[in-house]
Amino acid sequence: TDASQQWNGTSASEVSSVSIGNIFLTHESRLFVTGLSAAQNSIYYSQSGDPLDFTGNISASAGQGGIQKFGAEGDQINTLRQWKDKILVGKPDTLWTFQFELDYGTSSETPIAKPLITSESVGPSNNESTIGVDDIMSWVTETKKIKALQESTVEDALNINNLSDTIEPTLNDLNFASAASIYFDRKIFIACRETTAAFNNIVLVYDMKYNAWARFVGWNASSWVIWNNE
Repeated sequence: TDASQQWNGTSASEVSSVSIGNIFLTHESRLFVTGLSAAQNSIYYSQSGDPLDFTGNISASAGQGGIQKFGAEGDQINTLRQWKDKILVGKPDTLWTFQFELDYGTSSETPIAKPLITSESVGPSNNESTIGVDDIMSWVTETKKIKALQESTVEDALNINNLSDTIEPTLNDLNFASAASIYFDRKIFIACRETTAAFNNIVLVYDMKYNAWARFVGWNASSWVIWNNE
């Protein structure tokens, strides 16, 4: 219930104009917010170039703010990631893409929400477990599957593969409730925990060049960041 905050370089202050959510994304000069308990299937987006102004209008003029719903009420949106020139929107059982289509003749802008796939437990378990790798998106599902989405060059077809088939017995002994992923040096790093642990204490590493997995114990990572190319 805490208000959204802004940082001016010295101190933080409340921003009442920004919807209270727990997932934020900046994309093409806009701020996107989701994870709202009162609007579980919706994304709020700001005006272009102004992350504090979420106002819009029916005419959908280019650059306006607004609200976009994804499917019926039910499963809460738990993932918001940039993928190529689109935004990938994830729920436990569905995946969507979201982008804006500009009509240069009328200067109107139409938000396009397109469902990619609907299947039980096909979607991400949480936002931190989802990463974009060039043209590939990877995530961990609630059923302990590590998946990769790639757009085919043939008729915009989509390929969704299980990266974790060869290590399924290992995954059965792990908990991904607080999983956190990152891509670095052509490898996917996934922090997770043993089922008896209270915090992440395992890191799985997938080498995309050799299609091979490695497992490290004792890395207590709850989040990742790349700093100075390290």
